[in-house]
Amino acid sequence: ELSTDPNEQTIYNARFQAINYISMLAFLVLVTSTSSLLNVGDIGQARVSQTLLAFIICSIVFGFAWRWFFRHRPALRQVPNNSTLLTAGFRKLSQTSSEIIQHRAPLRYFLLSVMLSESATGALSTISTTYMI
Repeated sequence: ELSTDPNEQTIYNARFQAINYISMLAFLVLVTSTSSLLNVGDIGQARVSQTLLAFIICSIVFGFAWRWFFRHRPALRQVPNNSTLLTAGFRKLSQTSSEIIQHRAPLRYFLLSVMLSESATGALSTISTTYMI
């Protein structure tokens, strides 16, 4: 939804990835320095990492985004009768997943590669903070 121009979309993607990796580096430095100051072991460092990420940083970032970046937008679909928003969402997710698996092989492999690469970079940040001290 950002752009229909492939060149412009490439610029957006490149900027996002640069911000993503710079943020990861800043997080590594923050966790390492905090763990060093608190003089905790490996398990303590993992706890510091999860506390910083899961509670403090996410609360600040999500709160800021929710307040300043989300605009009112009308609903794209109506919730079907005899259904709740939760069940309608899972039903739509199931239909979309089936469509991708059965009829969109390139998209299926792209999403698989994204899942594996994201889990690898997430593991890199977790493992790196453990062995940096």
